[in-house]
Parts: sequence; C-alpha cells; structure tokens
Amino acid sequence: MKIDIQCHCFPEQVIQRLERRTDFPRVVRADGMTRLLVSPTTVWPMPPGMNDFPLKLEIMDKTGVDVQVLSLNVPGPERLQGPEADELARVAHDALAEAIQHRPDRFWGIATLGFHDMDASLRELDRAVKTLGFKAVQLFSNLRGKGLDDPFLHPFYARCQEMNLPIFLHPTVPVMEAAAAEYHLNAMVGFLFDTTLAALRLILSGTLEKFPRLTFVLPHVGSTIPYLMGRIDHLSGFLPGGRQHISKAPSEQRNGCCPGWKPWNCPTSSYRALKSVSVAPPRRCLMTGRKRRAFLPPRRSGLTGARSRWTMSRR
Repeated sequence: MKIDIQCHCFPEQVIQRLERRTDFPRVVRADGMTRLLVSPTTVWPMPPGMNDFPLKLEIMDKTGVDVQVLSLNVPGPERLQGPEADELARVAHDALAEAIQHRPDRFWGIATLGFHDMDASLRELDRAVKTLGFKAVQLFSNLRGKGLDDPFLHPFYARCQEMNLPIFLHPTVPVMEAAAAEYHLNAMVGFLFDTTLAALRLILSGTLEKFPRLTFVLPHVGSTIPYLMGRIDHLSGFLPGGRQHISKAPSEQRNGCCPGWKPWNCPTSSYRALKSVSVAPPRRCLMTGRKRRAFLPPRRSGLTGARSRWTMSRR
C-alpha cells in the first residue's frame, strides 16, 4: 500500500476564520489567488488544487497512491493567541472530517492542536482520534517560539504515548525568522533548520528518554540531521554538558529511522546521505517520495506503529 503522509488541505472554514483577522496569521484573497500570511516574512500562495479532492484523487490514481493523509499547512492554529487557537483547531478538524467522509478509503486525517489551554487541547486530541478517526497528530517545530522540549508539552507527549499516536513534526515560522527575512530564506532553508533544532532539543533535553514509546515522523529526509550526525555525536560528547540530560549518544538512542539506514546510523557526508535516500527502505521504515508519493508497509495501530521512534520521510 502506498500512503502519502505529507499532503496538505486548508479547509474553506479555516480560510474564512483567518480572513476576519487583521493581525498575523491571516488570509487575503485578491486577483484570483488566496495568500496565507503566516508572518511578516512568510507568505504562502495557496495552490489552487489544495482543496480540490477530485483533483487529488485523479493525481493519486495516476501515481498509484492508495491513501493521502491530510493535514493543515502553515499557519497552524497554534500561531493564534488565546482561546481562538483552540477554537480554530476544532473548526479545522470538523471541516477535515467532513471532507474525508466522502472517501474514507482514500483520505485519512491528522489532527493539529491550538495549545492555548493544554486541557482543552488534550480533549480535542481525544475527539479527533476517537470520534473523528484521525490517524496521527501534527506538531509544528516550535510553539510560538517555544521549544518542543518545554515541559508545557509533556502532558501532550504522555497522551500520545498512551494512545500509541504518531507525531508528525512539521516546520513552521522558524525561531531564526529575523535572520532569514529576505529572499524567502525562511521557506527555503529556515523551515529545515527549525525542524532540525526541534528534533535535537527533543533528544538532547532527555524528552525522548522520558517518553520512551513516542513515535515521530520527521519529514524532508530528516532535515539537516543526516548530514550532521557525526558532528552532533562528537560535539555533544566533547562539549561540557552536551549530554547531561541523556544516557547515551544521540546516534545510539535507537529512536531514528530513515531509508536504507539503521536507526540513527546516519552518514555524515552529503554524498552518502543523498545516496541513501534512493535506497529501498527496510520494512520498519517509512519513506515518502516526492510530496505526492509515499510507501508505508502495513504495521500495527496508528500511522506507522514502527518500532523505531523516528521515521524520516522524504518530501
């Protein structure tokens, strides 16, 4: 079975909510185009086919994709402030579930939370999974500038671990936004730097050891981590305090998996890393091809149910 795990949808109900806003994030429609204004430096022209489900099905049939797993693109509801963030998450889930119900055999859903109030977010996560049937949850690479190792998120991780629910780690406006404001550098490289920082903070803070059964999906071939794993291992062991919160080297955490590699046994040179992407994945790995192609061997519950806690997908 071929499953596309990184396919976005931006429901009309969410667009209308964001159109009413005057501050970022917001949506502007002009000249026949819908623009997602995520931040002053990050603006996404919305592809015309993003919400076109007949077109999605046509492309899936042509490329042999059996299922698309749909998630929100940026801006996610967590970019909003106050209770509006949690409300937008509920609106998005209802709209996504309504769209999916017409072809539940071809489309699945990924939840995305507002994280204004943790208790409300956990209730919404339960509803999205247990009532609406969503298969995973999407977590953006920072929470309004807050790192993903922040204890605020620990109840969320505990719930995901309890539910055996995969977490899809998606980039958002990076914490280095100001340094990459020109030339669309945030979209070009800033997003990948931010998911790199997010993943490493989860590892080096000991968060993954605290929640040993969590499963993450890290898109874009693991961002920059496969190319830097040797350096990460060396300097985390060499610099004072680099591993003060973890019991073993990052590459020995047994929580990473990417096509053709043993968990976290990643090459350190660009040539070898790129070459590895083209290697057929082992059975417990998930590999996505271009954004519309993915290959996922059937496993147990959830999106992956993989034994390895990190799965690197290729966009």
